This record gives sequence, C-alpha cells and structure tokens, in this order.
Amino acid sequence: MTPINQKHRTVLFLTASLAGIAAVLTATLQGADTPADKPAAAGKSPTYADVQPLLKKYCYDCHGGGKAAKSQYTLDTRENALKGGKNKKPGIVAGDATKGELMRRISLAQTEKEVMPPKAKAPKVTVPPTADEIKTIADWINAGAKWE
Repeated sequence: MTPINQKHRTVLFLTASLAGIAAVLTATLQGADTPADKPAAAGKSPTYADVQPLLKKYCYDCHGGGKAAKSQYTLDTRENALKGGKNKKPGIVAGDATKGELMRRISLAQTEKEVMPPKAKAPKVTVPPTADEIKTIADWINAGAKWE
C-alpha cells in the first residue's frame, strides 16, 4: 500500500465524518441514541480484531503495552483510548470518528507538527497509514469502537 497525501487524507476524513453524521442521524431517527446502540450488520463494520494490528503497527511503540508517551495517552485499554491524554481531549469518541484526537492526528499531513505517527519519534514506522487503513479505523470508531 502506498502513503497518501494531504488532499487524500482530507477527503478521507471528510468522508468518514459524513458517514458518522449520517449514521448518528439514521440511528436517532430510528430511536437509537448512537450508532453503537445498534449492532452493525455482519461483516459490515470493522472489529477490534481488524483495528488492533493497525494500532500495533502505527501506535503501540509509544502508546501501547502499558507504555505512556509524554502525552500520557495509551491505547492499552478501551477506557484509556477513549479518555485521551494530558491535553484532556478524548482520544476516541465512540460513534463519531470526527471528534477524537486519534483520527484527527492520523489524518493530518505528514508536515504537520501533531501528525501521528511522527517519523522522528517512531523509527519503526517508515510510512504513514494508508487511506484504507485510516478508513478502517474511522469505520470502527463510527461503529462504536468496541474492544471485543
């Protein structure tokens, strides 16, 4: 898979955002509070088993396995991933990929200071996540970011 440029990241992020908004509106109109309240159709939404290898590949060197980065953000449990780090912003907002820091930062251009994973800090990560990988993570978050 090839790295994506900022234009593609922006389009992907906006697409994921619109999908999340549409899911929330649909769920609300159908009587559910959030998309996470309604089970996804079998095979439609990514599961933690689909996302965990991506988190391991791009994030765990600094944010996993009990390690705490300077940001104090870890992805070792669902609670920690949702809570966020020292900036007090949620890392993941289950049901809405547009509101969490994780999606915001992995969707930034490689030239941005806050982009994750940063090349200087993660020497094992030689390329940023692909558009498909970012979409998988966004779809998983929009489906409720279940840790099962």
